[in-house]
Amino acid sequence: MFYALLNVLLVMIGAMIAFVEERFSHDQMGVKALPWINHGASWADLILISIIVALVMPYHEQWQASSIILYGSICGAIAVAFHVLWALTMPVPSYIVEPSASGFARLPVGGYYHLFYMWAVLTIIVLFYFATPGVPRLWVSILLTIYLPLAVMQPGYYIYKITEGAGRVDLPARIISIALWAFIWGVGYQRP
Repeated sequence: MFYALLNVLLVMIGAMIAFVEERFSHDQMGVKALPWINHGASWADLILISIIVALVMPYHEQWQASSIILYGSICGAIAVAFHVLWALTMPVPSYIVEPSASGFARLPVGGYYHLFYMWAVLTIIVLFYFATPGVPRLWVSILLTIYLPLAVMQPGYYIYKITEGAGRVDLPARIISIALWAFIWGVGYQRP
């Protein structure tokens, strides 16, 4: 329960950063933006990741330092790659990205905070699947399956609604979701 509450606290810190940076709501950012409160991942992190962390962290004592370093490095590279991709391709302002800025400023403080948050959560999930043999994975896999449409598909849908007047899920979001579902169920869930 401690780790679930810690996750809630970390997500709320992200919300506070968004509020201070005036990226929390449409009142602060305007209607042509994707603020913290309207981002599906904000709510999925708050609710679903908190439950996942509560299910996963009782097994953390099985993780060896070498596994933490290996998977932490891989997940750090993934988190950086995703944030660079978002910074370069996001057409509307969000609590993570400011497309009108240049260079490192394309990620506001909230974007850098989210990068480290994603790094930590992704590392915990990958350690659970790959460094914790013999643990029950069904509920974590179900919750991650639900997480993806909220965290990956909803932001794109929302952005297309802003930019084109009609929401839709784009091909990259579908590919990412299918690949992650294949990882969750075909690789992670099936591991001994």
